[in-house]
Amino acid sequence: MKSNFSFGRDTLILAFSSSINKYLSVILIPIYTRYITPEGYGVISIIAIFSAILMTITTLALTNGISRYIYFFDKEDVTKDEVIWSPLIFIIVLSFIVLSFLISFSDEISLLAFGIKDYSYVIIISLISLFFSNFNSTGIAVLVFEKKVYKVLKINIIQIFFTTVTSLTLLIVFERGLTGIIEAGLISQVLLIPFVYLLSLKNYKFSFSHKILGKQLKFSLPLTIAIFAFFFIDSSDRYILNIYLPLSEVGLYNLGYQGALFIMILVDGFQLSWPPFYYSNNRNGEGQLICTKVFYSYLYISLVFVLFISLFAPIVLELLTPEDFHDAYSVVPYVVFAYALKGPYIIFLMGLLMKNKTALQLIIETIAASLNIILNIFLIQKIGKEGAAISTLACYMFMVIAAYVSVQRHNPIKDLSFFKAFQVILIFYPISFLCLFYEQIPNYFIVISVTFTISSLILAKKFISSYKELQTSVV
Repeated sequence: MKSNFSFGRDTLILAFSSSINKYLSVILIPIYTRYITPEGYGVISIIAIFSAILMTITTLALTNGISRYIYFFDKEDVTKDEVIWSPLIFIIVLSFIVLSFLISFSDEISLLAFGIKDYSYVIIISLISLFFSNFNSTGIAVLVFEKKVYKVLKINIIQIFFTTVTSLTLLIVFERGLTGIIEAGLISQVLLIPFVYLLSLKNYKFSFSHKILGKQLKFSLPLTIAIFAFFFIDSSDRYILNIYLPLSEVGLYNLGYQGALFIMILVDGFQLSWPPFYYSNNRNGEGQLICTKVFYSYLYISLVFVLFISLFAPIVLELLTPEDFHDAYSVVPYVVFAYALKGPYIIFLMGLLMKNKTALQLIIETIAASLNIILNIFLIQKIGKEGAAISTLACYMFMVIAAYVSVQRHNPIKDLSFFKAFQVILIFYPISFLCLFYEQIPNYFIVISVTFTISSLILAKKFISSYKELQTSVV
């Protein structure tokens, strides 16, 4: 019971702390959209994709290596200090080398991405910011693995304060526009460093081991390629949109995409708290026994998020943004459900990782990435930005199904009915598409309010029942 309570508590705290920080730009949309054009949003989107890909290259997914050995360091004949500092030192050195090299080619990168050299400066600032971000994100990850969720919350609140103050000052007072947003990111990362060190890394003695770093790299490198494939799934749509459609359409798509990503308040918290919870219930190889009940609990609550975000998206956009941004809601129901599917994928994936089947993750995500690129090229030309959103949804559906089939073969989850889950989705998910008829439905707010209330009550009842079953299953 205590472990189950800890899982629920940690999920809520991590969901709030990481997501409110990660999606601060979404919260500030009403302000940003009055100082940044749709074209500017498009530029921010492309730079964010560029930074995310580089983060994968410069960290080599070594936080996964930390999580893999931090609980079993004694069995590897190393210290916990070495498990943490060895990969962190490697990340710092690799980041410095790679990012320094890319800074010297900022003009060429700007020309390649945007067709002009005008964005060379913001690219340089983004690269410098990424160097400090790699340090900070690794320190925060250590706190998550150690289940020190309140310290994670403190750090994220501090970062929210720094980011909000600097971005609004540069945007409104100094009228720095797009450039100010990028500069604020760098300033906040630099200011955050002493807090990450004092609350996290100071607790571990500076130490290095080639032995454990080699094992962490061996574990993480296949995941690096898989994560890189994930960026093609999550981000190639905006790059392909930039090829076939005006930059303003990329900006509209990105805004709708960001609105849909409020589902990550749930998904991020679950993604961070699920591995430690699974490990704590897998001391004797029994982790798979809890997966079914966690799956259904997640499914019910995630559908509540999907319906709420989708149905109210048109109203929120109309109230908080200028008219140029109102059409962004058309991509929301596709993207929000796609990211909700990340939860089941993470659940199934854990069973594969426990059998060291990281190659299967690579295969699944590589196929999905290829599928996403093909669908984007075809659908964007046919139906515009909505085609990109549909492509994202199709890829996540493929990954969930492929991961389910794989885990049932190598590390089976008992009593999990895919048909039952499909029935629930088929009943509730189509309701989210009412938002696409926002202008046609009379008294839209009343209609969706009643519909959402009834649907959410039914799902909440199912969630409570499933969660009670989970309470009796944990170690």
